[in-house]
Amino acid sequence: MTLFTGFYAPNAQAQSVTITLDYDGTTIRGCCTVCGDDYICFGGSCGCCIGTGTMTFADPVPAGNTIVGVSITYNGVDCGATTIPSSINGAPAGAAPVVTSDCSCGGCYVHTGTATFPCTGIPGYNYGGVNTLQPSPDDLVCIDDVSITFDYVPTSSFALPPIGTITGPLTGCAGGTGSYTVPLVPGATTYTWTVPGGSVITSGQGTNTICLLYTSPSPRD
Repeated sequence: MTLFTGFYAPNAQAQSVTITLDYDGTTIRGCCTVCGDDYICFGGSCGCCIGTGTMTFADPVPAGNTIVGVSITYNGVDCGATTIPSSINGAPAGAAPVVTSDCSCGGCYVHTGTATFPCTGIPGYNYGGVNTLQPSPDDLVCIDDVSITFDYVPTSSFALPPIGTITGPLTGCAGGTGSYTVPLVPGATTYTWTVPGGSVITSGQGTNTICLLYTSPSPRD
């Protein structure tokens, strides 16, 4: 039997680190400022549009930790978008709803989206290396900068606690049934069972107790 390793210890204290990525480029086209600074527009069509919003950044999370949550805040103005979904290295990282729709020069509004990764961390994240943020607004936005806050816990927090002994019949007859149980594991969200040939799980997969149908007589391991 194997257990799903997708959780971290409930008593693990998450810490946070924030980075800010600054967009530059639009004012060289004679455009105005947003949030009092240079910016870029993307996600739609406009005379001041430039780039796609993709930004690269170095991993700010201290070594030996795993990211369990992320908050991404875009500072700028909305020119038609209703949401700004984000991804990091292609993995969904939350969607920032547009709270205030205002496309005026000199405006400055905050749009924040969050995502949690309590099981495995951000899929495909490059710890200790370079990563890519990709915003994908559903229409035009003009952004001055984006802040990313990473919540992280020690990677060791994901270690499984001791697993108790499986109890149940050691042998079975073809056509018979048997029930097998493992003690509850604190913090576990699901249990994945594997069984030997000659037996089939009929119920309980995902829980700490399963029922088997023996299709042939053989010892149960």
